[in-house]
Amino acid sequence: MGGIPMYTRLVEKFSGMLNGFLKMAQDLAAILDNEVAQLKEGKNEWSGPLKQRLQAFNLLCAIFTKTGADVPDLEKGLWMANLPRIYDQEEHAIKKAKALEIHRKICNNLKGKKTDAAKKVRALAETLVFFPDCGGYSGISMDNIIAGINLLFDELGLKPFRPNYAEITIPDPIHPAGPARHTRVVVVDDSADELLNSALALAGIPNLEVVMYRYSNRDAWRKLIGKELQAKLESTAGKVLELKPDIVLMDEGLSDIEGSQLVPAIKRALNGNFSVIFVANTGGTDEKLANVGCLGNFDKGHKPRGMVRAIDMIR
Repeated sequence: MGGIPMYTRLVEKFSGMLNGFLKMAQDLAAILDNEVAQLKEGKNEWSGPLKQRLQAFNLLCAIFTKTGADVPDLEKGLWMANLPRIYDQEEHAIKKAKALEIHRKICNNLKGKKTDAAKKVRALAETLVFFPDCGGYSGISMDNIIAGINLLFDELGLKPFRPNYAEITIPDPIHPAGPARHTRVVVVDDSADELLNSALALAGIPNLEVVMYRYSNRDAWRKLIGKELQAKLESTAGKVLELKPDIVLMDEGLSDIEGSQLVPAIKRALNGNFSVIFVANTGGTDEKLANVGCLGNFDKGHKPRGMVRAIDMIR
């Protein structure tokens, strides 16, 4: 579908009602509309950054609830992706058949009893049928059970169960004032989850635009060397600079290259034409990134100091 993406369009529609939450809502909508944040339906399961997408969606719904705007419908993928995964179809079928047999025997033993205890037993028996793979990697949780309830609600034509958005706290921006002028931050990472974690941590900052650049490589297991490495660094540096960053948040481990190799390549490509501030953004040590001129580690949003310093440097 062309035109303005869905969540950005919703925020524009209710912009007059969102008051002090408008910039946060705009940033959350941009995250939800971004290709990096999409959940995809496969043959047996949904895949994608569920945790981060659900966080962004719930925060946006909380803002809408607190300001009186109409809350968007719950995306099907946001609960379907929480259903336990089936790792072995044949084994799952065997366990399902066993669970159905146990369910039959339990119901026969109850013989129409209607006490509270009997109702609980039936409910547990139904749960066993619904989640026969309740051990190991597919052990069930509250999220799994709520997803199962929503699956049944969907079959019944009912709206899905949702959290109480009024109870969700909207976080304050890590830099309430924002930079002195419009500033574009380009987040460079090879992980969709970490790109979104970083973008979510930057939501709501005035004058700040966040762009996510996902680095990908088919041979992630193989570190590049020599001319092949230099060619990849130069091409990637060019792609990052095409996004016109004022600040670059740089991950260190980028599969076949390292962020501490990419930063100098970007600086060479700049050739003194304009300045870019680099901030480390790695889950490990930032020593190598610091050695090539990156400010203190943002750590995917867990440590704001380096990013706050970068924003303060914008004039």
